[in-house]
Amino acid sequence: MTKAALASAIAFRHKVTRAEAVRIIDTMTDMIGHLLEEHGRMNLSGFGCFAVKARPARRARNPRTGETVVVPVRCVVVFQPAPALKGRANRSAAVADD
Repeated sequence: MTKAALASAIAFRHKVTRAEAVRIIDTMTDMIGHLLEEHGRMNLSGFGCFAVKARPARRARNPRTGETVVVPVRCVVVFQPAPALKGRANRSAAVADD
């Protein structure tokens, strides 16, 4: 699903304009980013937990030149789904298999 499709679905379900739905989505993603910056973690009950995790430095190979390079330490955002979300995903996978 794209952001536009999500905005349309929210607008239809909550009887708001599509522009308002886009603003809601933008606000939510901005707030998640801000909370990850400030606290390194953000939990949405029943949905899951977003967290910032440090990836250690590592050696890699440049595929073009074959030269070994060092990839520096970096942070990535990880997501761990809540059990309720996992259950919904498993139910939809079971229906797709039938």
